[in-house]
Amino acid sequence: MKKILVIEDEPAVLDNVLEMLTFEGFEAVGADNGLLGLQLAREVLPDLIICDIMMPGIDGYEVLQELRRDLETATVPLIFLTARGEREDMRKGMELGADDYITKPYSPIEVMAGIRTRLERKEIAERQRLRVLSHRLVEVQEAERRRIAYKLQDEIAELLTGLKVILEMSKRLPESSLRQRLDEAKELTEELISRTNELSGELWPAMLDDLGLLPTLLQHYKRYTDQTQVRVIFKHPQLNGRFPPEIETAAFRIVQEALMNVARHTRVNEVRVQLWADLDALSIQVEDQGEGFDVEAAISSGKGSGLDSMQERASLLGGQFTVTSAPGIGTHVIAWLPLVSELRRTTAPVPAPPVAALEEAISPVSSPAEKNQGIRGSAATVRIVLADSHDLIREGLRSVLENESEFSVVGEAATSQEAIALVEHLQPDVLIVDLGLERDIVGRVSQRFPKTRLLALSMHADEAYALEALRQGAAGYALKESAADDLVQAIRDVAAGRHHLSRTLSERAIDFYLHSPRTDEAPLDEHGVLTSREVEILKLVVQGSKNAEIADQLSISRRTVETHRANLMRKLGLRTQADLVRYALQRGLVALDD
Repeated sequence: MKKILVIEDEPAVLDNVLEMLTFEGFEAVGADNGLLGLQLAREVLPDLIICDIMMPGIDGYEVLQELRRDLETATVPLIFLTARGEREDMRKGMELGADDYITKPYSPIEVMAGIRTRLERKEIAERQRLRVLSHRLVEVQEAERRRIAYKLQDEIAELLTGLKVILEMSKRLPESSLRQRLDEAKELTEELISRTNELSGELWPAMLDDLGLLPTLLQHYKRYTDQTQVRVIFKHPQLNGRFPPEIETAAFRIVQEALMNVARHTRVNEVRVQLWADLDALSIQVEDQGEGFDVEAAISSGKGSGLDSMQERASLLGGQFTVTSAPGIGTHVIAWLPLVSELRRTTAPVPAPPVAALEEAISPVSSPAEKNQGIRGSAATVRIVLADSHDLIREGLRSVLENESEFSVVGEAATSQEAIALVEHLQPDVLIVDLGLERDIVGRVSQRFPKTRLLALSMHADEAYALEALRQGAAGYALKESAADDLVQAIRDVAAGRHHLSRTLSERAIDFYLHSPRTDEAPLDEHGVLTSREVEILKLVVQGSKNAEIADQLSISRRTVETHRANLMRKLGLRTQADLVRYALQRGLVALDD
């Protein structure tokens, strides 16, 4: 059933139109003023709106302007039903985006004909928009595939070819020249790792899965500013916990797309991003003071695919998404994502492996005959367990460590279960553990076995990974690509009770991460993006004051109060009075009666 919203301040006319629409099989909703009409339009998202022009407070022209600035209502057909039939009035309405103009007195036949015509045109336009969007998505997908293919061919394949040539040449070189070729192969390998990680990060930010939304956003802002010179002002109360993966993905992509639009289409040098979690929702706001744009025109032209994708992500999760913009006023992106599950993920206890698996995990120490035996009472100073899912990595680590008389590798593990069982059984001095084994492996081991020092091993050179490992209890963080000497020094530091960070990590960045508060690092202003006047009105509204009372108290007009009220509802992403009350309760603006 099609929904039609009627905004009309004359009770007799409103009742007549609603009755007529109900008789014709429509779901009819009425509003007797412009402010209520805007709120209902954003709440029920009607298929068509019939609106009077001359109304107290917000008139029909202002209602239309607000509707066209909002992504969710920008394409809703609007018919003016008014006694103002002058040519200039009609032209002004059409210039603002009205779809039709019916003058009073009207006939039911005339009104119904206008409604059906506009609904049919809307369906045709929607089908065309979907075709354009589908075509554009295919084009974007093919362009991305082409870009990745060229990058693989021109960068990755070229480096691999160079590496193969060096290795082939090394077979025929004298031992005196072999060292130089191996150094060249190492440099090519390091470059290959860097390019591969870069390409992987472009396709999907692994940090989002590993560490969560906040570290991923912080890292993204750093790279975004480096690339675009646009500074991100980020505020994020209550964002330190983990959210369901679908929520984290949608939130990251919405912010990423919004920032991309800022960099592409504005000339600003800063953008404001705010995220906060309430009891039942994650809210997102991205605001810039750039040139702004015509939302309806962007959607109609088929060039608003970024807006469509953001809206689709929110809708698929049962959330809400809106963009308000207009030339000269900047752009304000708002998303609301419902939290349908607990904020923090939990991990079920991992059962210990059977004895046979434990024995198999203990690797040879000095000879094949000693395999499956944990060495105790060895003369070695530091007893080490290696935990990495890749056999080749463990073999390489063992070969490095066996050349150092102060180290003894007493066991190897390929899974987190094996690693925990080995630590419990062997009580090693140091566990070298790959962070890829399990998301919280460091935290689990450090809590259960505080006497075993942990050296986290990772392929990620991002400071956020090192920070998280240290916070979970690791004593050191080393990169898999580290030189042998660096790895040996890392183990010495960790075994001696010191902390260690891989040399390639920026100490300044680590210092920033370590000394930034874990909670509410950059708290929101008292009410986010609201002006001081809007905050005043917000407090009075939730205290039960009427518009006329607020106007008298603040010495402003009732129309100004209504405008401020509509603006604050839009900025906060609120649609109903119930939403406003909930917002006020969660922020302590009003107290629940005992």
